Amino acid sequence: MLLFESYEFISRAVVALVLLALLIFYIISLRLTVKRQVRIIKSLRQQLQNLLDPSASVEAVRTDHLFSEVQGKNLGDEALEALSTEQELFVKATLYMKEKTPFTNPDFHIDDLAKALCSNRTTLANCIRKYTFGDMTLLQFINRYRLNYAVQLLSSPDNKLNISQIAEAAGFRSRSVFNRQFFLRFHCSPSEFRENPLNQAEGEMPSALTNTLEK
Repeated sequence: MLLFESYEFISRAVVALVLLALLIFYIISLRLTVKRQVRIIKSLRQQLQNLLDPSASVEAVRTDHLFSEVQGKNLGDEALEALSTEQELFVKATLYMKEKTPFTNPDFHIDDLAKALCSNRTTLANCIRKYTFGDMTLLQFINRYRLNYAVQLLSSPDNKLNISQIAEAAGFRSRSVFNRQFFLRFHCSPSEFRENPLNQAEGEMPSALTNTLEK
């Protein structure tokens, strides 16, 4: 009887130890998964900063490899599993806008972007809002690319296009809309920006505009 009770006690102790080990393993795995999620989200936000900010071109070059990994080109299975469906959609949206430049077409619409990404307006809008710090609509997301594309043209001393032509090249239907959106974003007109000697000499935005972009 005593031997049986000892055996039962040892069996229960072993089961308890196994369960405790499994619990510890689960907690450690969960913490590692959370850390991977945090790292990926931080990298996605940094990539957005680089993609939407022309002044961050040097940093963008440094992070191109990381961005490719996030896209899944060189991404391991473990890291790929850490990306949620929403995160993948955000990455696809930024990559599509960067590589295909669909925003240069004035007829490019919010629904066109959603369709190109095999998504819908509501899902995409929630995704963009979440990963752009909660303050960017789909239209603002598209117009941000248009404005930054216009900034690149305005900054180039070799570019001979006038303001109206630049507005059209960037995807705006009219110069008045372009001027209004440009002023709202950069707090100066396209003409004032172009006349800045620093822009003509170096093709870079003045510090005031750089600070505005970073907000």
